[in-house]
Amino acid sequence: MIDATANLASLPETAEELQQRLREVEQQLAELRPLSELTGVLDLVRHMLEHPRDYFRVEAFTLYLNRMGIKLDNPDDAEANALGFEEVILGQTEPIRRAVLPVHIPRTARQELEEQFGEELAGALNISPFGI
Repeated sequence: MIDATANLASLPETAEELQQRLREVEQQLAELRPLSELTGVLDLVRHMLEHPRDYFRVEAFTLYLNRMGIKLDNPDDAEANALGFEEVILGQTEPIRRAVLPVHIPRTARQELEEQFGEELAGALNISPFGI
């Protein structure tokens, strides 16, 4: 017998233990079955839209850096520059974390980039927070 269940300490040794394990697996599959159908997926999407706090959240942070970009522990330092950003956290079990940093690029600076590097590089500045 091949052990394809790495999360179990050992394989069932008797037919009764094997039947019990089979019932457990069938129950787990029954719980997942709705997600393999369109209505189940739509129900999940509806639940996500109705309860967004269960699936993602945003946390605000502030780092204090000196002119060289080195993090300062004391924000009262005269050289401290505040860098405010948000972290978007998607999911709970294995969360995906993305930092969102709003920046301001003056129109003249963008025009200089277009003149110096072409529209391809300047077009890269049209990035939204979610990559859309």
